[in-house]
Amino acid sequence: MTQNKLKKISVVINTLNEASNIRRCIESVKCIADEIIVCDGYSEDKTVEIAKELGAVVVYYEKIGYVSPTRYFAISNASCEWVLVIDADEVMTERLAIKLKEIAKQDRVDVVFVGIFYNYFGKMIRHGGFFSNNFPRFFRKKVYLETYDQRDEFIHHDFINLKEKVKNREELPLSYYIEHYPYPSIKRYIDKTIGIYALIEAKNMFDKKKKFRLHKLIFQPLRTFMVMYIVRAGFLDGVEGFILAVLYSVFRFAVWANLWFLEKDHDRSN
Repeated sequence: MTQNKLKKISVVINTLNEASNIRRCIESVKCIADEIIVCDGYSEDKTVEIAKELGAVVVYYEKIGYVSPTRYFAISNASCEWVLVIDADEVMTERLAIKLKEIAKQDRVDVVFVGIFYNYFGKMIRHGGFFSNNFPRFFRKKVYLETYDQRDEFIHHDFINLKEKVKNREELPLSYYIEHYPYPSIKRYIDKTIGIYALIEAKNMFDKKKKFRLHKLIFQPLRTFMVMYIVRAGFLDGVEGFILAVLYSVFRFAVWANLWFLEKDHDRSN
């Protein structure tokens, strides 16, 4: 029996300048991985050096998007039947690792939805709609490749192919989760989410011919805050919950403001 046939689970991690996170991430998945693939976008720090030191196989793909085709390329390089996708700023929990190995052994389903437990500004956030189990992070490689959808390239459209096209699935309770540490500071959130992601989403909307609406600019941020902070009980997360509700509302405002500017700039240049 060949070495590849003995393998069952590939862990795939996309990286770009993740030296501060990659060691913690790789060490957390060693309990589940038969193979660790790090797909690096030509990092300028020690990400690759650390990954190789910890036994990961490193492949390279120039980062031209925020999700795919980088992710598609990374998954294509996996040699195992099952694939676990985890971000460099995420940590696998032991309870989830044990469960996923059981599922792979039982061979009943094609995709598994897991929870993501977010840590914002040093606190794990349980409310406001952030803690959910709507993330298809564990799946058969063959099923992912066969159902791949280019919409997956757009921001906030993670694994839309698996969500919409694969029915043979299992959704785990929230007690099985990956820990995610995306924003250690307010500045990081503002720079990345409001400064970068809002523009990307606006450009996607512009490319799809979606039109700016003044009432969306005004009322969507207000509605977002009310839903997150009141309806979804973000207030139970204390000051962090309030700050998050405000910042995400500002993100929605920035999306529509950017769309307005893109339309205005386009009209002015024509």
